[in-house]
Amino acid sequence: MTVRAYVIGLALILYSLTNPAFSVHLGKSTATIYIRADGSVHPPDAPIASTDNVTYTFTGNVNDSIVIERDNITIDGAGHTLQGNGKWAGVNLTGRRNVTIKNMEICNFYYGIYLYGSTCITLFNNSVKNNEWDGIYLLNSIGNALYANTISSNKRYGIMLSESSNNKIIHNNFIDNANPAYTFDSFNNVWNDDYPSGGNYWSNYVGIDLYNGSNQNETGGDGIGDTPCVIDSYNHDNYPLMGRFNTFVAEHWDGVTYNIDVVSNSSVSNFKLTESIIPEFPSTISLNVSGPDNTIGFCRITIPNIIVQDLWRGSYTVLLNGQPWPFSNWTDIINTYIYINYTHSTYEITIMPEFPSTLTLAVFPLTTLIATALLKTRRKTKFPNFP
Repeated sequence: MTVRAYVIGLALILYSLTNPAFSVHLGKSTATIYIRADGSVHPPDAPIASTDNVTYTFTGNVNDSIVIERDNITIDGAGHTLQGNGKWAGVNLTGRRNVTIKNMEICNFYYGIYLYGSTCITLFNNSVKNNEWDGIYLLNSIGNALYANTISSNKRYGIMLSESSNNKIIHNNFIDNANPAYTFDSFNNVWNDDYPSGGNYWSNYVGIDLYNGSNQNETGGDGIGDTPCVIDSYNHDNYPLMGRFNTFVAEHWDGVTYNIDVVSNSSVSNFKLTESIIPEFPSTISLNVSGPDNTIGFCRITIPNIIVQDLWRGSYTVLLNGQPWPFSNWTDIINTYIYINYTHSTYEITIMPEFPSTLTLAVFPLTTLIATALLKTRRKTKFPNFP
């Protein structure tokens, strides 16, 4: 760690001693939860359960900070809330390695998540909001990964990086923060995946989407902004997303858990993957979208290639409210990307096998009703087991 990093860390502690509103828990408060280096949880009655001292799962909401003192663990919020009263950090990761924090809502602290001198940390599918300073703060931390988090309404920065380099920050939503991101002496951070996977959603991004392709020079939209989102001269998102990023678990294929991702400027609901057990009836992926009437909406659905092959043998079509609808698509070595646009209303989007005749499509709504009792339907939540 650099001298500057130590000075900043010491300054934070000294500041907390003179300002009650910025209190650093040093182990005296019984309200703060600690996961100790030996794997124990303190206090013992904290709403966190573990059977192996590797995976820790919230069993209820927590109304104070959690300090992590153990490496090589996963903490799963399981949809619960970690809520503070304007003090220090919601999740404190100081000097930690190989820790995953996922599936929790973190609000009302100074920092929602605080990393100091930490590496190989994964932050996945968390909602970090309404914090007095920063949603996520990285200080002297390298080689960390932030995926599929929604970072919103934080009063200083959505994310701040200080002397923190080589971090990967992709497929997150930065929404209505006072400032979405700030970096200080932080280099070689990655803010976007390759095309067409893309980067992050930034609510303050003012670019447009008229083109597609890795150089954004081919006519037609793709759900990615045509110009980069610039954070500073060393940090920029080359493929900013034009809508919010949502992720849904898609069960197991060959023993592996996969996700289906949706980027859309519409409200997305009622995601379903329906795998047919009868060859005569189609396997489908469907979801509902809605938005303000007479505005333009889009939806881009990212499906792992193994699912595209297993469900539809690689050949599929798109329906909007049961009617064939034009779409664009791209494929890389991992995923298939399907993009459609529409004038906003309330629609059901369905992806299903491509049929040889229009007659089959015409009777699809009827056969769907008949087949309901014969299908195995998988309804998923927004808390996938990604890392």
